[in-house]
Amino acid sequence: MAGYLTEMAEEDPNYFTPGDAMYQAITGRAGKFREGKTHGKWARDAIRDLGGTGRGGGVRRLAEKMGVSTSTVRRWAKSKDKSLKGISPDRAEALKKAQRETKIDKGHAQGFRDSFKPGGGGGGGAGGSLTVTGIFVVSQDERERTINLGHHLPGNAGDKLIQAYLDGGPEGARDMLNALISAHYVTGMYITAINDIGW
Repeated sequence: MAGYLTEMAEEDPNYFTPGDAMYQAITGRAGKFREGKTHGKWARDAIRDLGGTGRGGGVRRLAEKMGVSTSTVRRWAKSKDKSLKGISPDRAEALKKAQRETKIDKGHAQGFRDSFKPGGGGGGGAGGSLTVTGIFVVSQDERERTINLGHHLPGNAGDKLIQAYLDGGPEGARDMLNALISAHYVTGMYITAINDIGW
């Protein structure tokens, strides 16, 4: 349930939804991720991020990643059909996942993973160095906090969050973050808005 601080944060451009903040932390990209609703949008985004439409570019790379022909990838990219005709549900999910994966900067993602490990991510001591500043809620108590989650969450939390992003987009990463906080920091605690994630 959103309280006063969460409502204020929704109006503040310095705060992000937990999903958007996790997208930024995992991928190293600024802004919000808008995945689109058609397989054409997913394909066009992935093609662009994999090198464009030029010879040997994103079309070929996406075809290899998906295990389909380049003509199939081109057909998907031309589609504006919201009903997902011309693509099986399994392929549609795989294409969405491929699009999300192309957004990830590998070096940045490794730094994110390392921030949950002792001494990882450029700091840390007994635990990892990932800190999150945002609006945390536990029971009826809503307040801004800065918490070193890298110290409290397990060393594989970065992998779990990245996989949740790949499987469910920013919302999947948000749900995993809240599940990890509740399981490993304070039972029932969740985050409603994030001002900063650092390591």
